[in-house]
Amino acid sequence: MKGILVTRWDDKLGIVVEGKYPATLEISEDHMMRIFTTHAMGGGEAGFLSMMVEDINIASYYTGLPKEGSSQYYIALILDKDEADNADQFEEALIETTNNLLPEIKSPAFSEILKRNFFKIPQLLEMTEEMRYANIFKNEKRVKVLQKLGYGATTLDEVQKWLSDQFEEEILDLENVLLPFEKNKMILKLKVETGENNEELDCVFLIKDAFIMRSPAEKLYKMAKEGAIPEMGKIFKEYIKEVEDYFREYKLDDKDNIEIANLISDPDLNYLISILRDKYVKKDELPNILNKTAEETQDMLNILRQNKIIRSYKDKMNDEYIFLLCDIQFPTFFPEYLIDSIRRRWMEKDIEQELAITHLEILKSVFRGEEEFALMEVEEEVEGEIEGKEPVKVKLKAEVTSVEEVSIPAEYKKEEAPITPPQAEQITMSDEEIFRMTSEVNTLRVKAKTLLSKKEYEEALEAINKAIELSEKLVAAGNVEFKKRIKKFKEVVGTLNKLIAKKHIEKEKKIDKAALKDERTKVLEDADIAFTSSRYEDAIKLLERAIEISNLLGEDASEIKSMVENIKTHLGSI
Repeated sequence: MKGILVTRWDDKLGIVVEGKYPATLEISEDHMMRIFTTHAMGGGEAGFLSMMVEDINIASYYTGLPKEGSSQYYIALILDKDEADNADQFEEALIETTNNLLPEIKSPAFSEILKRNFFKIPQLLEMTEEMRYANIFKNEKRVKVLQKLGYGATTLDEVQKWLSDQFEEEILDLENVLLPFEKNKMILKLKVETGENNEELDCVFLIKDAFIMRSPAEKLYKMAKEGAIPEMGKIFKEYIKEVEDYFREYKLDDKDNIEIANLISDPDLNYLISILRDKYVKKDELPNILNKTAEETQDMLNILRQNKIIRSYKDKMNDEYIFLLCDIQFPTFFPEYLIDSIRRRWMEKDIEQELAITHLEILKSVFRGEEEFALMEVEEEVEGEIEGKEPVKVKLKAEVTSVEEVSIPAEYKKEEAPITPPQAEQITMSDEEIFRMTSEVNTLRVKAKTLLSKKEYEEALEAINKAIELSEKLVAAGNVEFKKRIKKFKEVVGTLNKLIAKKHIEKEKKIDKAALKDERTKVLEDADIAFTSSRYEDAIKLLERAIEISNLLGEDASEIKSMVENIKTHLGSI
């Protein structure tokens, strides 16, 4: 990465640079304007884009086109040439960096904050599950969303509206808010038809819950209790007393939760805590372990000490050792409480019947660990790929007609598969063979899902067909529960065949679309040159052509239209 740039659009001043690192980073106003223009071609919607502006490789996050009077920003990473093919890998890291930077943008120390966050981006490229949970609990909007989803199924539009009302500001990028929930598989998004008119709604369902808490450092505490190292006996005894005294008084606290979540979301502090989970460490050894200077290491230790995460002890030789006083954990659990919540909302007519039943069926599948649920995820990923295809629906049992019939917790007990009596055509198979074949089916399903996400549809189809073949053998051996899986596999086969057909059609159309996009890029570049040269009439004509091309491509051109109006207003004032 060459640097980072934070800009704001001002209706009077134009582009305002709020910060950049390094200070020597060179990027022209023309290039900065083109980044805004590229986001505008996407309809002015908030989100991440990777792009090339002449020979500059850029990954950029845009906060969206707000209501009049509100600010709009983009945060752009200027990448090295060798990062051009993998610019999209920066998406999650840049989104979380943006969430860290924007609240601090008016801070007198923003330049230092920007520098510090820039150097952490490479460490954020491989975000851990733990860090994503931390990114939920340190963010007030995400905590609110978790509370909202805890009442049961809802639509994405309702979540966005409710969140906007809660914070009295327009929430333009709900995907940003939901990102760590999706990455950690806490939610499932599906299209569901509801009401007499079969209105199709984009819905979101909570399928896994989590909370944040401090806990004793299990391995370290056990080591001290067992007295495994005699020469540390005195220190161990003091450490055990401090840990027990601390947790005797410890209570969960919302403010404390935010503070400790901030620690875990920081990659450097996270790494230090992970080291101290397993063993105590001599203080003067830490700089080498962390690859930090002694001063940087001391700053990290000070932060953890202020937040009562670590404790230091000295031995007879005056050597100082760092111990983890408490660990930070994110326990996850099945949200069984949702069953009663959904039933209550149904009785109060506060939820559509289709949403209630769908959520209960999903929860049942999650609890049982059924393959139908995993495949439903695959189908959901596929549905948007098929032009003109009916949305994938959650297949409910035919006999389900009301929430009451589905909602009793007794249904959530795992059932033993019925034993099929030996028949003449039945295959005899050992337990070892059944286990091996079942594992292979699961592996093929996961492989198919991975291939599908990469749009490698032919290879995914091959994997699913193989899974069907093995599942049929398992059914013949008496494992009748695989009949359901075969049915779901065959539905996926139908979907994949449509995707493959669509892929060939799109390939034929791609040349025309590419040509139009190339023309639009050239037209916008010429418009920029005309505008900077004060040839405003020429700029207007070129921008109007860009609008025509956007319409042909079926893309929103409202931002380009706004630029035309601004130039016309400017001409009228001259």
